[in-house]
Amino acid sequence: MCFAFIGVELASTMGDEIHDPGRNLPRAIVVAGVVTLGSYLALTAALQALVPTPEIGVIQGLMQAVDRGAADTGAAWLVTPVALVMAVSIGGGASAWFAGSSRVPFVAGINRALPPSLGRVHPRWGSPHVALLTHAALSAILIACALVGSSVPEAYQVLLKAAVVIQLVPFVYMFVGLVRLDGVSRPMKAAGLAGCLSSVVGIGAAFIPAAGVTSVVVFEIKMLVGCLVPIGLGFLLFLPWQRSPSAGADLQVVESAGQRIDTSPDRQMTESLDQYARADTRDEHVCGAATR
Repeated sequence: MCFAFIGVELASTMGDEIHDPGRNLPRAIVVAGVVTLGSYLALTAALQALVPTPEIGVIQGLMQAVDRGAADTGAAWLVTPVALVMAVSIGGGASAWFAGSSRVPFVAGINRALPPSLGRVHPRWGSPHVALLTHAALSAILIACALVGSSVPEAYQVLLKAAVVIQLVPFVYMFVGLVRLDGVSRPMKAAGLAGCLSSVVGIGAAFIPAAGVTSVVVFEIKMLVGCLVPIGLGFLLFLPWQRSPSAGADLQVVESAGQRIDTSPDRQMTESLDQYARADTRDEHVCGAATR
């Protein structure tokens, strides 16, 4: 359930690409939260009604229910179309996660918190291609490490739960910041405290192995490595930038051939986002022409 509600914060990384984000994002968060909760409750109830709980698989549980329900109603032909729709849904979800999470190293590269090459934008397509390729390579490495000495269901559990922990850690200090922030009302502080406690409980629950895990020791070791290595790597990359004299500078100017060139992070970010905007405009014109 924790993973179901994680990801809505990714929309803020693409705020410059959203029409009127100050108005639309809060509404989208409320609608998405209600729809997600209702969908999970309905699907869980349907799954348990069709398949006995001990037989529900970690990965293929939903398709088990579809197969069982289709067989019971004499509509076995429904299994293949539903499987295709599920594949498209998973592909769309993966695309959204890659598009959103790749913005984090992209912006970090622009601001020199990570290697500047991550802030490059493709000259033709206007996409952060270096950040996307780096993201894909690191994901492939993590998947390969999770599969070492484990079955596919066990590796899936490690990747899923490690992702939950890594995603919830920022929520902990975000909610703590809300509680400690001056000028915040008591109801908001109470909401921040509840969110912090929920995040901490979710992190602890992620380390509880599922029923299909054959070696608890291997599972816990992989969880610790899968959580501590990415978080520690992030600190190692961020601390040198934080301690550098130019960190947080509003304006960096270099002399080149008698010209003053603005190389500040804000300037670079503006230029990159301008390229995004031009790419989006080009795509709209292409789609409009194709429609006409």
